[in-house]
Amino acid sequence: MSSLFTERTRQDLRPARHAESHYAYLDASGRPAFEYVRGLFDEWFANYPASQRADLAGRFASKHDRHHLAAAFELFLHEVLRRMGCDVEVHPAIDGHSKKPDFRCSPLSGDAFYVEAVTVGNEDEFGYSPGENAVLDAINELHCPNFWLWADQCGTVGGSPPLRRLRVEAQRWIDQLDYEALNAEPKDRLPAPSFEFLNGEWTLRLGAIPRGAARGDESARPLGNAFTKGGWGDGSESLRSAIARKATSYGRFPGTLIIAVNALSIAADSESYLRAIGPTPGTRSESPLRAHVAAVLGFRGVFPWTVDVADGRIFPNADAAASIPDVLRPLPQGRSGRDGQMEFQDGTQPRELLNLPPIIPMG
Repeated sequence: MSSLFTERTRQDLRPARHAESHYAYLDASGRPAFEYVRGLFDEWFANYPASQRADLAGRFASKHDRHHLAAAFELFLHEVLRRMGCDVEVHPAIDGHSKKPDFRCSPLSGDAFYVEAVTVGNEDEFGYSPGENAVLDAINELHCPNFWLWADQCGTVGGSPPLRRLRVEAQRWIDQLDYEALNAEPKDRLPAPSFEFLNGEWTLRLGAIPRGAARGDESARPLGNAFTKGGWGDGSESLRSAIARKATSYGRFPGTLIIAVNALSIAADSESYLRAIGPTPGTRSESPLRAHVAAVLGFRGVFPWTVDVADGRIFPNADAAASIPDVLRPLPQGRSGRDGQMEFQDGTQPRELLNLPPIIPMG
């Protein structure tokens, strides 16, 4: 098996529809950016162990976005670990366990360690109702060449949202945005939403992020990240649950484990990760990590077409039996200090190891 994609002639240049699965659009699009993404992932796929390719390819080609994105993240992570100089074994056997972790990494120097990958999002982030799809498509019809938009919601949209009123009010808001003022704001967290649209018990919020290299690109749809259901939040509870499952799934683990997480929510930032792995304030809840977990390697929003901008950070476990492997120490780090303050240290982003050009400006 040499390719993750079907062999076909591709002339479809339209933007993706929200009812369309990620893989279906990625496989069908004739736009240059997605042609590049297909070639890039096939290049990484060629570096994946031949005995494991069929399983990965089947999940990558799934019509269910949850399975597709999980497989894409694993392939991205495998390539990053390779570029760090690790010999990466996929699904290694563990003595005394029937389950197998995703990777065993043997660096050029130092002890081997294991990596478990998990993609985290609310169940509803992997599929939208007809009303939600209509709203998201309406947002993508807006004229917004200078900003990426992010959307969140509270309540249930219903089957017949007032799309015309939404487009008029949202376009008026976009036309009044000040690019220079927004571009001067800190880049380390999501900008606050500045547009609200109410319809009965449903509320839509939009925020704007100034585009960089893609500023002025009329062909790129404006919506960079879609909403989730169930209200506002930073994603830390979903992260905490997923990390706890991975940390406890093996019982006593005979080695050092790194839990690599891809948080799909745009609201999940470095502070969300620290809240997720620390004790819950005001409760008796302890950290979800265990002594065999040296650290969490946290990413936000790794999709096949965002691997060029996906940031990652290592969050060491202060109570781990072993320190983080030396090969991971150059990465940006985050930790909670003794006084409870969050501390962040710059470093080499995992994506920098891949030497990728900007993907979206390719069209």
